[in-house]
Amino acid sequence: MLYTVGFVILACIAAGGFGWLAERRRRADLAPSRLAGAVELSGHVGRARGLRRWFGRQPALVIPPGVCAAVIPAHNEEAVIAATLRSVVQVWQREDVFVFCDNCSDRTAEIARRYLPEANVLVGERQFGKSRGLEHVLSNHVFPREYVYVSVIDADTTVDPAFLQNTLQVLRYTDIACAVGQVRSRWHANNLISVYRTYVYTLWQLIYKRLQSYTNSVTIASGCSTTWKTRVLKQLTFDHRMSTEDFSLTMQVHRQRLGKIKYVPSAVVATQDPFTIDSYQRQMYRWDRAWWESVRRYQVGLRWFHMRNGLPTGVSVLDISTVLLTLDIAVYMLTVLALPVLLIHPVQLHVWFFDVQSRSAVLHLFAWQYGSVLLTALVVSFVTRRPRVLYYSPLFLFLLYVDIIVTFRAVGSTVRSQYQQLKTAAGNTDASIWTSPERRQEV
Repeated sequence: MLYTVGFVILACIAAGGFGWLAERRRRADLAPSRLAGAVELSGHVGRARGLRRWFGRQPALVIPPGVCAAVIPAHNEEAVIAATLRSVVQVWQREDVFVFCDNCSDRTAEIARRYLPEANVLVGERQFGKSRGLEHVLSNHVFPREYVYVSVIDADTTVDPAFLQNTLQVLRYTDIACAVGQVRSRWHANNLISVYRTYVYTLWQLIYKRLQSYTNSVTIASGCSTTWKTRVLKQLTFDHRMSTEDFSLTMQVHRQRLGKIKYVPSAVVATQDPFTIDSYQRQMYRWDRAWWESVRRYQVGLRWFHMRNGLPTGVSVLDISTVLLTLDIAVYMLTVLALPVLLIHPVQLHVWFFDVQSRSAVLHLFAWQYGSVLLTALVVSFVTRRPRVLYYSPLFLFLLYVDIIVTFRAVGSTVRSQYQQLKTAAGNTDASIWTSPERRQEV
């Protein structure tokens, strides 16, 4: 894991160091006519500017109706939808929030109507799938009302009160297509998967996501924390055969050169994780499958240069860093799988500066592997102030083996077929079927 970090840092710096100059030239594109009155300062303008200068505080944003919409696709989410909507209506105007209930057989729609106007709770009488349901809400409710922005929020996701304010501070620039918030695992101290996700999310977003944002190589605009410019979404196509829509939309932005995808660590959301290994495997398989489907369809890793009229115009950091990261992770995964076998039956093998020819050499590699997990877990437990991350870290290797098995399954499945052949209740085979994992009641 540590050498993965170093490998990617070198790749991103070498291929994307030129991005700083372009970022300095961004200009605001919020139309004055649409934003008149959108920003209201707390107290006197001069006093607010003084506070911001001395203490770094941002003025409060009050977004009037019709500027930013929030869309929440949901399928049997009665355990979590109330907590989600309570957080959302504190940030968005109620009339700007839309919940699409995808053929729900529980009380999801009934609960949603307690928080939103009747017309904003949309009920699908047949199973649409998340991708098709999201496209339906955008085409029939968001685009016709000419919203400037739209946030996509998962039904199990609660948003921080400053989420939209911090997001719009970034989206006001012309060259930004969408802004991705920081995803945190909702803390359940006795749930190993929740603790493991805290570890993984923190490392990924603390290092990789920031580098990707800086070099415009973000690989996933998360479907639970992304705010889009509607003019960008109108130019994208929803492929309902994909396992998830967010990877596909992200790659389209890169391939069509529609703008930058920026990571905003101060725009925080929290999501609920699975509570069983079986649910965790299904969720990870769906995510891994969606990534490899996107890699195959958009040829991620093969287009190292941006071309115009047959001539290269720039370097694609997305493709270069994805290849290097994939190769390095593959080496790490193979090492994890090979070490137990080599411990039982040592062979003469040279791996970088290690000579694997005895059990003692294999044990040294094991110590390095476990040590890297323990060290990074210590860092994460300090950053997140969650000591349990360090206490549970010896168990992370078990989930790492689960991740590896799921990854191999997803790769093999994608190689055999571009798309999953899943059927909806209506008999369609091209819908993005999604089944929510087991939910626990959120208060």
